[in-house]
Amino acid sequence: MALQESCNLFQINNLDEIDKKTLKKKYHRMCLKYHPDKNKHHNNEFSKMKECYETLNDHIDNNNKRGFVRKDNTENIYDILFSLISVENLEYIIKLVDSYNIYLNGAPEIITLNVTLKQVFDKCVFINNGHYIPLWHNVIHQFSVDDQKHVIYIIKINNICHNIRILKNNDIVANIPKSSVKKNEYNTINICEQVKINVYISAIDYKEAFVVYKHIGIPKTNISDIFDSSQISNIHLHLV
Repeated sequence: MALQESCNLFQINNLDEIDKKTLKKKYHRMCLKYHPDKNKHHNNEFSKMKECYETLNDHIDNNNKRGFVRKDNTENIYDILFSLISVENLEYIIKLVDSYNIYLNGAPEIITLNVTLKQVFDKCVFINNGHYIPLWHNVIHQFSVDDQKHVIYIIKINNICHNIRILKNNDIVANIPKSSVKKNEYNTINICEQVKINVYISAIDYKEAFVVYKHIGIPKTNISDIFDSSQISNIHLHLV
């Protein structure tokens, strides 16, 4: 999607004045308006809007390669509430409410699965009472026919190191000491105790202290098909 077309759709006049937090607010408002579960005639508009968001989000990421965007300490309650909502969660909540009317049929059973990052990298699926739970999701809802009740599985990754962070889109951010890597060479980076990646760090990457390695992370979530593991996330390496 062209950058100018994306700006027009999101009503952005000056890209230099837009940040990820403001963009996300605009995106959530448009999701609520154009989501196909609310209006089937908006399916094309919703798909186009998602492509435009990804284009603008990538543009902002490229302009902030030297580190994370700092959050304003004066963030109000409106910002905090929106920060808790991702598009994936929004689609998931809509599906729960529309398809199962879960709270009208009784409180669900909540099961917490404690897993390792290695299991997520290996695309493992947990099996419990006939339920198949792909571990690269944060939350999975199932309905037990035998017990006639809803079950919500919460997946928690236990062994994440302090310098590793998993974003909402399952991209992985790794903060690595700059002194521990060599430029113009392949370097072995520890993502966790059992997962290592061998990546090339050029002199430019070393100087900029930031590089993205495409499609070598964990599976991205797909709400339409929870078992789809074809799309793999990126790993963002920050040299600190």
